[in-house]
Amino acid sequence: SRHMSGSDNNDTIVEEANASGVLQNGEVSVSETSSMDLGSTVDLHSDCGAEGRVAKLTRLGGALLATEVWCFGSINRGQLGTGDHIKRARINAVLGLGGQGVVRIDSGREHSLALTLDGRLYLWGNNFHKQISREDVEDFSFPRRFHIQGDSGVLAAACGGSHSSVVMNDMSVHEQSDQQEDNKTSGVSPFPPTARDIVERDPPPGSLEPVLASGSFTLFNHLVFGAIAKHLTAEQKFLQDSLVAYNCIMKPFLKRISNIAYSQIFDGMCQYYLSIVHVAALNVRSLLEFGHGRITCTDIVALNNCQEMIQLYRSYTKRFCDVMCIRGFPTVEMITEKSPKEIQKIFFRPFRRVWAFIDMIYDLVAMEPLEANRDVLTERRTMWEKFSNEKDLAIEEAERSLRFWEVNQKTPLAKLQSPDRRLILDSKELSLRRSQSARFSNQWFILFSDSLCSMTGHLTIYPLKTLWIASIADGETRKFALKVVTPEETLILCAQNHEDKIMWLDGIENGIRNCLGRAPKSKVPQYRNASYTFSDKHPRFPGAKYFGRWYVGNMHGIGHLEMADGRVFNGQMSAGEIHGYGRMFTPNVGIYEGDFEHGRYSGYGVLEHQSKATYEGNFRDGVYHGHGTLISDHFTYVGEFSGGARHGYGVLDDNITGDKFMGMFVESKKAGRGVCVTMCGDYFEGNFVNDTLAGEGVASFENNSYYEGEMTLVGPTGRGSLFVGVERRDIEGDDAEIEGSVLSGVLSGTWQDVKISNGILSMHQTFRRYSKLLGNYTIENEKKWRSLFEDWETQLLGSDKGLDSKQIWSKIAIFITNSRAKDKLKSEGFASKNTCFYRQEVSGSLDGLSMRSGTGSLGRASRKGPLDLGDVLHPMTLGKSPGNSTIMDLGAFSQRLEEKFDALDQRSLDIPISSVKCKNATLEFIPSFGVTKCDPEDLPAIKGYLKEAFKDLNHPLGVLNSKISHCFYSSYGCWKFKPTAILHRHAMSEWESICRRIYAVICRMFPALPGDESFRRLLYPILLSEGIYSLLFVLYASKCSHRDEMYRQRMIGCDRKTDQELALFLRVDTDLMPLIKSSYFEDAIGCLKQVKDKYCPLEMVSLVEKTFQLLEDARTESVGAQVTLNADNTIPLVLFLVLRANIQHLGAELALLEDLLGGDFEALMLGYTGYCVTTLKAAYQHILSDKFYQN
Repeated sequence: SRHMSGSDNNDTIVEEANASGVLQNGEVSVSETSSMDLGSTVDLHSDCGAEGRVAKLTRLGGALLATEVWCFGSINRGQLGTGDHIKRARINAVLGLGGQGVVRIDSGREHSLALTLDGRLYLWGNNFHKQISREDVEDFSFPRRFHIQGDSGVLAAACGGSHSSVVMNDMSVHEQSDQQEDNKTSGVSPFPPTARDIVERDPPPGSLEPVLASGSFTLFNHLVFGAIAKHLTAEQKFLQDSLVAYNCIMKPFLKRISNIAYSQIFDGMCQYYLSIVHVAALNVRSLLEFGHGRITCTDIVALNNCQEMIQLYRSYTKRFCDVMCIRGFPTVEMITEKSPKEIQKIFFRPFRRVWAFIDMIYDLVAMEPLEANRDVLTERRTMWEKFSNEKDLAIEEAERSLRFWEVNQKTPLAKLQSPDRRLILDSKELSLRRSQSARFSNQWFILFSDSLCSMTGHLTIYPLKTLWIASIADGETRKFALKVVTPEETLILCAQNHEDKIMWLDGIENGIRNCLGRAPKSKVPQYRNASYTFSDKHPRFPGAKYFGRWYVGNMHGIGHLEMADGRVFNGQMSAGEIHGYGRMFTPNVGIYEGDFEHGRYSGYGVLEHQSKATYEGNFRDGVYHGHGTLISDHFTYVGEFSGGARHGYGVLDDNITGDKFMGMFVESKKAGRGVCVTMCGDYFEGNFVNDTLAGEGVASFENNSYYEGEMTLVGPTGRGSLFVGVERRDIEGDDAEIEGSVLSGVLSGTWQDVKISNGILSMHQTFRRYSKLLGNYTIENEKKWRSLFEDWETQLLGSDKGLDSKQIWSKIAIFITNSRAKDKLKSEGFASKNTCFYRQEVSGSLDGLSMRSGTGSLGRASRKGPLDLGDVLHPMTLGKSPGNSTIMDLGAFSQRLEEKFDALDQRSLDIPISSVKCKNATLEFIPSFGVTKCDPEDLPAIKGYLKEAFKDLNHPLGVLNSKISHCFYSSYGCWKFKPTAILHRHAMSEWESICRRIYAVICRMFPALPGDESFRRLLYPILLSEGIYSLLFVLYASKCSHRDEMYRQRMIGCDRKTDQELALFLRVDTDLMPLIKSSYFEDAIGCLKQVKDKYCPLEMVSLVEKTFQLLEDARTESVGAQVTLNADNTIPLVLFLVLRANIQHLGAELALLEDLLGGDFEALMLGYTGYCVTTLKAAYQHILSDKFYQN
């Protein structure tokens, strides 16, 4: 062809036409529009969802229609189709064929044709031989549509040299040329026998086109479309008319409605109309493929993609009815200037195709030989028939709603008119009234698709999403009654008879299902997610807005609540009130996150004040109560609260003065025994009254002085004794004595300027380094942090006392599950999904657990079956749940979980703790050891469990460890100055008390553990983390600072010596000199160095013992049995080890080690371990002695 890009095979036409186009979203490539893809659904992936499959079908159909035809050539006698005879050197688009869905093009000698998907044929070019039109003689420089009488579309066409051959859907043949007088051939072939023989050789189905032409020859293929031909013609006619309607009416209409009301409704209807047109193009293509025998009947788009097409038609029906309900079609008529009949015909056109599909399926069933395919066809027909009934009901409902709005235009109901609101029932037509109301009272109930409305003097709206309905059994005084529950009101409504009652009940339940997106006959869920705005008359939340979980009229589950006073809450609701775990913002107050009870802060939480103060701890009735931490610009307080005030034992750090107070408080004031350490390091111990130290007490100062008697923080105030020591730093220890002066009598003034009114000054006296009264005015250790342990036990066990170990493990399972659920809830911003809680009221029985095998899951706290994530139990020991159910949902949206919730009324639950992933598999199971007996092999297993538990902040022991470590740090850490050495005794005794109390708790978990004196061996390796040990070490380092500094200086001097020089200096036995060069001796030095890196006393003792064993190995290796180690020759070697190990604060390490071992120290000293530790201490003392430098 000299003038046109064409082909005799139409398989490549669509690909050429779309080669330069990129479809929307880039999801459909050109290859998806090839002739063999478009008739099937091989590209509609099931994982893209129903909407995704519909969208892809629409894009594929749109790709079929989005075609253009381009021509090129140097001679132009109309062949280019540009509307003129101007020669063009570049390729040009043919006029009028853009977006027409061209599927075939062909060219003769000087004319061309284009066939569209909807059966239209266009011809243009030279008409000298009447190959374009027999009625006209002039050439056509633009496409001219081929017309004949009848409704049949063009099936195929071909161009010869000077003629055109056309085959119609009814298989009639038409020829355009000046050689054919009667240009219609039907039934008998006009071709010679040789051509007929070619066709009768059984070519593969679909391999031949209906008609081919070349030169003066034409080849006709005897296809038999049968009953499908009329359905193909009808679908092509629909596609053709719909394209014209959209392009000529809808597109101009949409451009003119941007500023009118409900423009988005009109736009949605027209867009779905266009989507139906696109899918119709796919359906036409599949019908053509089926007619040619290339696909089976079940591959026709209307059948193969039946669900997707019904979904599309359903969406169009919804938009169509929406427009009808707002009287939108008169607006279309007015803007388009079309008659109502034309508009109705256009927009009703897709609905007429529904029954056309059903008729087509009937015809296909009759002609289909395979039974399997007939079954598929029958199934598809049922689906289309079901949708047809659904569509008719929807249109009837819309028409009825429109009549209702027209009648009630001047009533308060008029303001409720909206596109998607439908009238379901009207009590004027189907009687319904309030129970026990006056017989002739004016009552009017209207059920819409989304709400139930009541007109009794004023309009009241009850949204169906937050409405629950139940049938009430007939009684003597009330019959045919229904109970309607809403968030603010409960109604008892009575129908006139049983049939009316059933109709109202079914109508409301169906409306609720539709609003919640549930299947038509599914159970109406009791648990729902919905939004609601409370009225201004609501007693608890006037004007509040809530979105979240509901249960039978009550907010119940995770939700978001915005109150009229500005408060905003996210978290758990229960029985219509804030109850559980959540976060609340309160204007002019701050943000609280934690536990709530009946709308108030209750339990553990964090309150961040707008004044920048922060409280973290326990609440009761909305105020601080129990153990907590209060941080402000002026002070930091850790301790006990009561009624919002500091009350009980606590530690107060004054951020302004730098003073630290540890003692009792009453009504936020220091009252009772306490210890105060000032910024200067001065230590005061005594009784406080009204925030002031008064009465007898003890004061210790950094200048080796102390006072006993009546005093204040400023100075002495009465009878007492002031001991002023001489500046001597070489003597340390609690019982060490120093020399100085003693001032006794009635004293006053300040500590810098003490005045004596009546007393005695004694010079050159010897007295204790520290007062013997120290500790007499402090709080008993058992009273310290008592509220912390009580709050922790209440949080874990609730109000239950005397629980056995099985019941305690049940509580631990609940605690862990709730803690993880809270973490997940916070990480997701309190979103309503995938969170599960236990109630504390769950039975303490663990009968379902294998306590012997150790394989029972911690979460199985009852004997019921498990639930998936989203099943929720309330985390606090709070009030009753609605319906006596133990569940509290946290927002699972799926119908499967809804049905589970509805089936769980009056039952306990079992949620496996493993449903929430845990980092620690050890904590997933209840231990089987230490419960009934405690064998030696059980102790390592118990230690292993406790080690993991104390590190896991979701485990109650981990929470306790975290809190007690914070308390200990607040007492003996965070110093703004060098801590006073006196505190080391308080810290050690307090730490032992804490460990004893923790051990008592562990013994309740593992009843077979030995008595109280074993707590050090079990807990110290676990609890003495680096943080706790560091706090104690700082205090002991302060106590031993002078000696350790002297030791350090002498150690530095020895570092300058070589090994040989140091050995001679230490007078190492000549026979043992080879020992120093032994590898074992180097290992002994390294082993001793590790002592400073350990914080467990037993591990430290073990390293000391190992060091001496390596020393013995070094002797054996270097000198053998010739020389033995004894007390005299061992000391120099140990001195060598100590000096080379370079332990900076060896004195503090040894003193702390001895105190940590406590009662176990004496037992250790009886054996070889005692010998090793004693020798190490002796070496340290020798380095400090004056004899160290003597030759």
